[in-house]
Amino acid sequence: MIGVDVPASSSEPARVPSRRRKRRSPIILSEAQWELIEVCVRVSQMVGMPRSVGEILGFIFCARGPVTFDDIVHGLGISSGSASCGLRFLRRLGAIKVSFYARDRRDFFRAETCLRRIAQGYLAENVLHHLTGIADRLRGLENRITNSSDPEVRALSDRVTMLLNWNRKAGSAIAAALQTLD
Repeated sequence: MIGVDVPASSSEPARVPSRRRKRRSPIILSEAQWELIEVCVRVSQMVGMPRSVGEILGFIFCARGPVTFDDIVHGLGISSGSASCGLRFLRRLGAIKVSFYARDRRDFFRAETCLRRIAQGYLAENVLHHLTGIADRLRGLENRITNSSDPEVRALSDRVTMLLNWNRKAGSAIAAALQTLD
């Protein structure tokens, strides 16, 4: 049989080589690296992201070069599912970059170091599309109020106009804040 070790005596069972990957030894991180990871965790939690996302970003951020998925899983001791979800989220935000190398099927991750790009990604993912949706909804409400004969409904006109102005100002303030992050 191919791939089976035949025992010297027939009383011993044949050993079939395992197809499982050998466990890698964990990556040892310094106290300073763990402290940097903890800072990233606190920042991520401050803006409403899960702890694991902060850990992954911190791990990638303090790495000297690009890291692989397996490096992240073994270095942080997190599950593959948690690493996969966190990496996908960080990619959507633009907080990490993905590199590819010839003849290597793995993705290699690097931290984005431009604050403006990270902030734009975060705001686009978590704020700006909501502002657009709210503005669309308010404009629809404004049209219904204008066409309504009910005085109770028409009384809401000033409030809807106020909310539309707030929405526009919030969008302008975000755009101005992003301009300062160059």
